[in-house]
Amino acid sequence: MTDLAALDSGSRPFTSKELGEMDLSIRNTNLPFDILETLEDLQAFQTKNAPPGLDSPYEKATLGLRDIAKTLAACGVFSEAGIVLRWLYFLDADILTDIETLQPPALLLVAYFAVILSSMEKTVWYLNGWGEAIIRQVDQLLEEDSKERSMFAWAKQQIPHKLP
Repeated sequence: MTDLAALDSGSRPFTSKELGEMDLSIRNTNLPFDILETLEDLQAFQTKNAPPGLDSPYEKATLGLRDIAKTLAACGVFSEAGIVLRWLYFLDADILTDIETLQPPALLLVAYFAVILSSMEKTVWYLNGWGEAIIRQVDQLLEEDSKERSMFAWAKQQIPHKLP
């Protein structure tokens, strides 16, 4: 456990192995029904665009998002914000630098995080509007002709009633 374990006090974090052995249904959550498949697509996109031979911190971060979605499915109505927010704590320093310098791959990753964050708004009042604000900002920062733009379209579509 980490010093931030209190964020996750109501539901324990599962290991990737435990999550792989569970029969989970995304229908028990407010997540988009295709979140797991879309995260696989994101991982494939990142792998295709990563330098060869390196273990990508982006792959680890995307696997973390997948584990969050599965944990939310396992917890159902007992899901807490800490399940989602703890992902930020485990981000690799290289990704944090990329976020700070507004690198498109990092912005795309943050957009997918925002979709998951937004799914908690119905049950966690203090998260209201955060997902939308992040998506709006990423939309403004990504170049129209960037290769990440096509993958970003899915994230933007998840908040259609809020975004123009």
